[in-house]
Amino acid sequence: MLAWFGINKYSMLAVGQKQKNSGADTFVNQLRENTGIKMIPRKSSLEFMYEGLARNNILTLASDHDAKKRGVFVKFFNLPASTPKGAARFHLEYGSPMIFATCHLEKKINMW
Repeated sequence: MLAWFGINKYSMLAVGQKQKNSGADTFVNQLRENTGIKMIPRKSSLEFMYEGLARNNILTLASDHDAKKRGVFVKFFNLPASTPKGAARFHLEYGSPMIFATCHLEKKINMW
């Protein structure tokens, strides 16, 4: 989905976690940046992210990791799950619109 935004010339900043494997990190970041997405490290300053929003960039925050004690606990399959609150904070503090995306399996594909 990120590639679609970049290829279609949307100005997008994507916050990403540095991968432990430096080769994989370089590969993934170059792949994203080749489609026009600007990658920024997860621990970048909030000011940089707010400046990007002020310049009408789309700011992408993937909330697909356990936020541990810093998150907000919500029920997920009836179990408490720690959810990152960054996207909600940008929305509440800056008025940024939010886009939600999910993936679902349409049919199982046998690859072997």
